[in-house]
Amino acid sequence: MTDKCEKGDDEQLRRLERRVDRERAARHEAEKLLEQKSRELYFANQRLLALAEGLEQRVEERTQELVAARENAVRLAERDQLTGLANRMCFARLLSEAIEGWSVGNHRFALLFIDLDRFKEINDTVGHDAGDAVLQHAAALIKKAIRGHDIVARLGGDEFAVICNFIESPCDVERVAERIMAEFQKALSFRGRILPVACSIGSALVPDDACNQIDLQRFADIALYRSKSAGRSVYTAFSATMNVEIHERQTLESALKLALRNGDIEPWFQPIQSVDAGDTAAAEVLARWRKADGSIEPPAKFIRVLEECGLMRELFVSVLTASCRAARPWVEQQRLQYLSVNVSPGQFKRGSLLDDVDQALEQTGFPHGALQLEITEEALIYDLHAVSSQLEELTQRGVRIALDDFGSGYSSIGYLRRLPIHTLKLDRSLISDVATDVRARAIVNAIGEIARALGVELVAEGVETEAQALWLGRAGCNLLQGYLFGRPVSRETFEAQLLRAAPMPSNLSA
Repeated sequence: MTDKCEKGDDEQLRRLERRVDRERAARHEAEKLLEQKSRELYFANQRLLALAEGLEQRVEERTQELVAARENAVRLAERDQLTGLANRMCFARLLSEAIEGWSVGNHRFALLFIDLDRFKEINDTVGHDAGDAVLQHAAALIKKAIRGHDIVARLGGDEFAVICNFIESPCDVERVAERIMAEFQKALSFRGRILPVACSIGSALVPDDACNQIDLQRFADIALYRSKSAGRSVYTAFSATMNVEIHERQTLESALKLALRNGDIEPWFQPIQSVDAGDTAAAEVLARWRKADGSIEPPAKFIRVLEECGLMRELFVSVLTASCRAARPWVEQQRLQYLSVNVSPGQFKRGSLLDDVDQALEQTGFPHGALQLEITEEALIYDLHAVSSQLEELTQRGVRIALDDFGSGYSSIGYLRRLPIHTLKLDRSLISDVATDVRARAIVNAIGEIARALGVELVAEGVETEAQALWLGRAGCNLLQGYLFGRPVSRETFEAQLLRAAPMPSNLSA
């Protein structure tokens, strides 16, 4: 019995040991598996951390790229691509900020509007590449002239603006404007050509002239307009009286447009006297504005306004057509050899001159050979070749060409060799003293020799005394024009003078 009990205890002990061994093995296996999974989780976590860091870096880089792209887009949107200056949109914002800054800190400032003089002529005659070069040159000149805290912008075309910050007095603005205009004395060399670069400037001050953006820009623009009306290359500061003047100018523009439409700007005629025949050989056509009250305005009162409004072509066509219609019977009756009509430089640049002349002559039946067109040196400055080709076509049609104001320019003689000229019209500045001044006589005599050698007529303008007429006739001026022989008169009066056929003063052709 005792042996049996002992044997049972041993068996139970062995079972217990086996169970402990199994539990130990299971625990060991679990620990091993746990360690393996822990390592896997660790490496997975490391990979996730690395991936997260990479993603974070990429997000940061992309964010920086987007910020840079946005800043670049804003910069491009507010920059003028040609000059690199602030553009109109940026200028509007900066001007608004300047006005807000004044209202908060009472910092006085000024606005300058700058317009390039005769830029369109360069663009039209030399080309857009030259125009771009001029704009870049102008931008550099303005940047060089302004102060460090001033702001310059290109508003478009040939228009620039400067915000002059921290102004103590109008004298500060004037000094900035003077520096800009001094810089513009530097001409631009472009592909072997010297291009003149000049500007006109107008200014308005905050708070002296205006305290809001709209009025400030309007007043600076009015001052700029005054500068350009004064002959360009001028600086003008706004004053209250200009408001009245600009209103009067707008009224004048409207009246002139209506006058052109109604035919109230009409041709008047000034006789050109023949020295040999002693009678009127030709007539120069001069525009006069017959106003509603019956008064007559000379061209000095309105020609510049028409030029600035772009209405010179309409004036030319109207006056040419009306004068040809009036003069046709005079030519057919052989009371007049030819009619002389002035051509503005803009007619050549627009390329409309040939069509306008053809149309006027066709409508009126006026003979081509009885029409003379007067041109000035100003029409020849930028593109002599283009003007010359148009003059050649006109002469092929039989139209005569006169070079007006001869002797007042610096290179008139050179044009005689290159242009189909029929008539030289001596500038009045050359003949005012011919009766008494030896040097003036020598110059006129020399020009007379040139005219005879080239076979062209020589007309002396501005003849007012018999002494002048007598000497000029002997010097070879075969045609004379001036108050001595008659002032410009209406069609009716001129026709009556032709019918009377008044002779020249005695002994002028002796």
